[in-house]
Amino acid sequence: MTAGVLHADLIALADQSDAARERLIEAAARVAEIEHVLAAGAIEADAGSEFDVVLFFALADLAALEAFGTDERYTRFLQQDVAANLRAFAGADVSIDAGL
Repeated sequence: MTAGVLHADLIALADQSDAARERLIEAAARVAEIEHVLAAGAIEADAGSEFDVVLFFALADLAALEAFGTDERYTRFLQQDVAANLRAFAGADVSIDAGL
């Protein structure tokens, strides 16, 4: 990938158990199957961090970002998988000019 948009969801979990993190990451893997997603991943934070998990999704451009953000599978993921165990949430979209 040489350019595009990186969407990140920073999530603080109410239940910080390993099982809860694994369930969230497994659910995010299903979101990564959306056709607009070029690459995806998860970063698990160290103990004491403000957020527990960062999920990131690489997309080709702003049009793909809009399609991804309104895709039923992504909104369902946020409403069901994330909201069910949410303590805090933040998100960011950044333009990327070079490969990941």
